[in-house]
Amino acid sequence: MTAIVLRLILLLLPVLLVILWLRNRARQAAAGEEVDQDFNELRYILMAVLAAFIALAVSLYFFDDEKCAPDTKYIPAKVVDGELQPKQCVPIDSETGSLSVPYLSQLG
Repeated sequence: MTAIVLRLILLLLPVLLVILWLRNRARQAAAGEEVDQDFNELRYILMAVLAAFIALAVSLYFFDDEKCAPDTKYIPAKVVDGELQPKQCVPIDSETGSLSVPYLSQLG
């Protein structure tokens, strides 16, 4: 989850810089300095992109299907003998600290 948040921050950093640049342009216009008006529609495009990134972040947070209970271990999907085995959340034995399914104990 931390990696996703870090990637989203790095992805949104350029958008934030453009927003700050647009605010600076608005302050210049309010101060009476001459400002090129060709970039006014950029503000709306930027807000639409920002809304899309926020929607993506929210969907990644709420629809993350790799979540397992705290007392389980996530085993990713793998190919065994040419067949795809789906992901699993395997319970961990509280006494030994190993996976409770013996043949999966070799995985990790």
